[in-house]
Amino acid sequence: MEENQSTQAAQAAPCEQATKPVQPAQPVEFAPDSNLVWAILCTVLCCLPLGVVAIVKAASVDKLWMQGRKEEARMAAKAAKNYSITITSADGKQLLGSVKHPLMKDLQRLTSIPLEQRHLSRALGQLQF
Repeated sequence: MEENQSTQAAQAAPCEQATKPVQPAQPVEFAPDSNLVWAILCTVLCCLPLGVVAIVKAASVDKLWMQGRKEEARMAAKAAKNYSITITSADGKQLLGSVKHPLMKDLQRLTSIPLEQRHLSRALGQLQF
């Protein structure tokens, strides 16, 4: 009888082990995009001083990630991205400001003509090309 009980206990043990909850695998985290390419392009094409700051921030992303300082790596990647966007938008604003200015002068002349004189032939006669 004792052997029968020990056999039943031995058979029950593997079943109890199989019913333990299985822990899911940890999700794999990848390092954030360092935005190094954008920082280099902004440095070469737009603004050297701020571009260097963007390159330094972008270069530090992978180093911080490998050290386990993940939040600092994310912040450095975001800073590099923000510097690159700021440089690009500031340079783009200067470029657009210089391009549209001569065109805006003609547009202002055309819209300053009274409504009854806005026929195309009269308007083109008053514009100076």
